[in-house]
Amino acid sequence: RIDVVGKWNPATQSSILYFWFRGAWRGTDFPINAGDGLFIGVRSSFTWVINGTDGDVSHLFQWYLPPNANIHWFSMPYTHVYRVASDVVKDIEGGITGSDNTFITEIARWDPLTQTLVRYYWTPAGWQGTDFTLVNGEGIYLKVVSTFPWAPRLLTPEV
Repeated sequence: RIDVVGKWNPATQSSILYFWFRGAWRGTDFPINAGDGLFIGVRSSFTWVINGTDGDVSHLFQWYLPPNANIHWFSMPYTHVYRVASDVVKDIEGGITGSDNTFITEIARWDPLTQTLVRYYWTPAGWQGTDFTLVNGEGIYLKVVSTFPWAPRLLTPEV
């Protein structure tokens, strides 16, 4: 049903891949940590039931020297409290004005229907672009401009 599982390495700005090729799984069988933004290559439709609870986990978003683009893919917890992209920006930055860009300058999500990024980004006039709706467990990316820890707020506490 799938032929690739991958996750983003922000230090190298490249993907780590585990893939099906010539009758065997190959590549790097990597660990999956809380918040790791994963992608899978789907070959046919299927249902995937995910069980568990979201923990109050802080994630370190590291800023790297240029030419690193400092894109960090992240998987939103299933029990997060954010409705739209600007809610995440407000939680990380404290607001959405032209001066609220000390940690991130962009948040985006992948639109699988159009195969494009939907972006909400900082400008000197304030945050602009599409203030997209966030789905539980959705993968987003943050463009980091300085190192910071962030623990997404949860609707339900860890059991």
